[in-house]
Amino acid sequence: MYEIASPADQELYQFTINGTHLHTLNLITRDYIYNFTYSGEGDVGTITSSNGNSVHIRRDTSGLPLWVVVPGGQVYWLTISSNGVLKRVYAQGYNLALMTYPGNTGLLATKSDENGWTTVYE
Repeated sequence: MYEIASPADQELYQFTINGTHLHTLNLITRDYIYNFTYSGEGDVGTITSSNGNSVHIRRDTSGLPLWVVVPGGQVYWLTISSNGVLKRVYAQGYNLALMTYPGNTGLLATKSDENGWTTVYE
């Protein structure tokens, strides 16, 4: 296991020998802040906080994320483009975020929120 400390954040990050992030701990107390679980294919499946709240990521058979379930049971659906970038987040039929990217760079160009506000990134 590898560990990387962030004194500024008072966090300690633990990784497997292959670089998979397993835990985030408090640097001082070494109490767990976040625990990560993965599928057999190495995709993040669940992130659990120290207070027991979990975020679950559901994927299709190819491993692409389809939706995220947050504490309280709210489901956020995701649209991933053919080149693997997040294009849309929506819930109950309403768009919460729409993203665009220049070409195939993977860099975010714009993000529009549910109120129609658009942020442009250069």
